[in-house]
Amino acid sequence: GETPIAFGNGIHYCLGAPLAKLETEIALERLIDFMPDMQLKNPEPQWKPTVVFQGHRELYLQF
Repeated sequence: GETPIAFGNGIHYCLGAPLAKLETEIALERLIDFMPDMQLKNPEPQWKPTVVFQGHRELYLQF
């Protein structure tokens, strides 16, 4: 299967990963505030499990 290496792994895990995740969360919150009519087009998105965290295989939005 696919193993993402965006943040590395083990002893080589990125020290900035928590900051990057927080920045992503804040950016998405601001986007939602800016576009309150935005809607999720696939109400049951498929999850793509990874070594570090889960993510969506795809995420469709309408705004």
